[in-house]
Amino acid sequence: MAQSNLSKIVKNKKMSKGFKILCVCLAVVFLAIVLFIGWYTEREYGWISRALSNRGEYAGSVEGELAVHFVDVGQGDAIIVQLPDGKNLIIDGGDGKSSRLTALHTYIEFLEIKRFDYLMLTHSDEDHVGGLVSVAEKYDVGEFYVPKVTTAQHNTKVYKNFIDAMNIQVANGAERYYSSSECSVIGEYYKIIFITPEPFGYEQKFSTAAQRNSISPIIILEFGSFSIMFTGDATTKESEKWFLDIAKTDAYTDIFLDVDVLKVAHHGGRDSTCDAFLNIVQAEYFVICVGKGNTYKHPHTELLTRLELNMNTNPKNDTGIFRTDENGDILLKVDEKGEMDWTTQKAA
Repeated sequence: MAQSNLSKIVKNKKMSKGFKILCVCLAVVFLAIVLFIGWYTEREYGWISRALSNRGEYAGSVEGELAVHFVDVGQGDAIIVQLPDGKNLIIDGGDGKSSRLTALHTYIEFLEIKRFDYLMLTHSDEDHVGGLVSVAEKYDVGEFYVPKVTTAQHNTKVYKNFIDAMNIQVANGAERYYSSSECSVIGEYYKIIFITPEPFGYEQKFSTAAQRNSISPIIILEFGSFSIMFTGDATTKESEKWFLDIAKTDAYTDIFLDVDVLKVAHHGGRDSTCDAFLNIVQAEYFVICVGKGNTYKHPHTELLTRLELNMNTNPKNDTGIFRTDENGDILLKVDEKGEMDWTTQKAA
């Protein structure tokens, strides 16, 4: 009997030890799962909270006037913004070739701009970065906001020239920022935020235009009750998806998702500005930067149809589409009450 009891005690101790080991293993597995979920959530969605936390507020009441110039540089983007505090912003600069570069510099000289406080490059394609090379060479720039793309990843002469010109300015005191969702610009009467696909800046080479387009940030400029969205060549698959993810969170009511004016992505290409994106943005006006008779057949018929259908269902009044290939240079002025005034200079 004693032997039997001793066997049971030994057996129970072995079972107890095995149970403890099992519990420890399960605890380790559970902890690993929790850590993985935390890492994955931060990787996939942490940018939303970071973007919101970096939005900031105005330093004072809304005053002055905002002027947004969509410069006709053919098949490319070139947008100059005169901010209400007297500062100047340029977003992209066209391809920088012959008559298009002359058009850009003529426009800058007409505005009597001597310095750009902010220069923003959406992505490294020539029809966006080309004109910015000479801008960075000719004018003082206070702050650069650029994609995290090295010249090894996108090895073109024009992009390298831009990086070289920027680095000279940075060496002389200019600031460089990567235009990720953690960035923001807070002015006295305005703020600018970025919604950028993450991870921002890939390791591989950008061998296709679609890959380069996909990192274009969605840039939102707010001035009082007015807001305008600049999109570069943002794609539905990447940039717009990230933006739409915000609408699925509780942060939806805390960010100005709907805007008054949308600069339509990728010159009116069919692979951008999807229906879901339009339904969230609910823009009152659309601007398409596009070249007359371009070989890409931009803007695509499918895109124009989407815009027109969206305008028909938009509860806002006075919706409309402006195009640089038809309207030439386009000027939008916005007063402190959010009232918009449009002026166009017909293309020849």
